[in-house]
Amino acid sequence: MKGKIVLMRGLSCFRAFWREKRGLRLFGFAMLAFGLMPAEAGTIFIGDGAAFGTALPAGAGTRADSLNPLSYIFSTEVAGVSFTAVSDMQIMLTSVNLLAQSAGSLTPFVAVYNGGSAANAGSYTLLAEGDVLSIPSGSSSGVLFNGQFTVGGVNPILTLAANETIVAGLFQSSQIVVFSNTTQSAVNDRIWQANVTNGVSPGQTLTGGNDGFNFNETYFYDIGFQQVEGAPEPGSLTLLAIGAIGLAVRGSKWRRTRLRGAAR
Repeated sequence: MKGKIVLMRGLSCFRAFWREKRGLRLFGFAMLAFGLMPAEAGTIFIGDGAAFGTALPAGAGTRADSLNPLSYIFSTEVAGVSFTAVSDMQIMLTSVNLLAQSAGSLTPFVAVYNGGSAANAGSYTLLAEGDVLSIPSGSSSGVLFNGQFTVGGVNPILTLAANETIVAGLFQSSQIVVFSNTTQSAVNDRIWQANVTNGVSPGQTLTGGNDGFNFNETYFYDIGFQQVEGAPEPGSLTLLAIGAIGLAVRGSKWRRTRLRGAAR
């Protein structure tokens, strides 16, 4: 008999917990329905190291370029280095990955290729310039560095139109990113001995004119991003917020009724 009473009390507590938490559960289901929860999508990478993603092969480099500071854009001539949106979409920039030689500061950026000469900085429009990354000392063959692509400490969400092509870029203060002597199928490493994002805001074209150098080596650098699914309209967010408040109020009323009933 005692065991039966304990079991009944346990079931009663579980039902009370279930009812009390139902507002939170329904709110979570609504969040999923509106696509506000993080999507379990695969990460896509752009840049010379895109095929490696976050697992760039440490020690596979030859050295970094001897000049500094330098800006780099890894343009569209080599398959798999850039990304073209097949439809309108939103993406969230997530990671910056590289093999490093020397310590210094590195600023990642993502730009849209507008057509025209890939060697001219004016053919690219800045989409996002990331927070400056502090890169520790490595070696001439390259030590792996994995960092976050953030703007103001937050992973930025960008809107791409159908057929827009994005490319990876960076500005480094010292001899940081290493390359290998493995040649690519075309020249796509665009290099300026200047900061091509200096004074440039998102939506504006890059500065610097034609590149000072260009190669078809493989630089161990890439930027990762994920597609954001189901971004809601502002009106939908308002309805969701109203619904969440209603659920919270209803849950509060239920608890007060429960307490009054218990007091009797």
